[in-house]
Amino acid sequence: VAWRSPFPDKNEIFKQSKDAHSGSSALKILFAPKKEQDNRRIYANPVNLKKGKYKIVLFAKGEAEFRYISLTKDKEKTGSRTTNVNKVAAPAIGKVDAKEWTEYTLDVTIAEEGMYNLHICVNSAGGKQSSSLLIDDVSLLIQE
Repeated sequence: VAWRSPFPDKNEIFKQSKDAHSGSSALKILFAPKKEQDNRRIYANPVNLKKGKYKIVLFAKGEAEFRYISLTKDKEKTGSRTTNVNKVAAPAIGKVDAKEWTEYTLDVTIAEEGMYNLHICVNSAGGKQSSSLLIDDVSLLIQE
């Protein structure tokens, strides 16, 4: 997955790490330096989704708070609440402190076919600016 950020990454808070769940690299999200808007948001290129139920699977390692993971219609505003264009995955992951790679599985329902971006929004856990989060092997699967 090629991840993007909606904000310029002047402080290089998104890095590539060799500490991967599988393969040769993972995405590393840093929580220092602190920014005015301290949410770290990333999104993937849009994919065409049909109506139906989907499963999002990802592996994470580190300390952070997942604010939300959503499928949002391309070029629409993402957020932590479900709307007609933004479908928030459940259950919410919340705070994590994973010393080893941990698998997380979420469900989301798409009511209208279209192009959607997968969005992930995280914060530092408990305000610890020294913490970081690794994310790898993100999958979007059709539920049978």
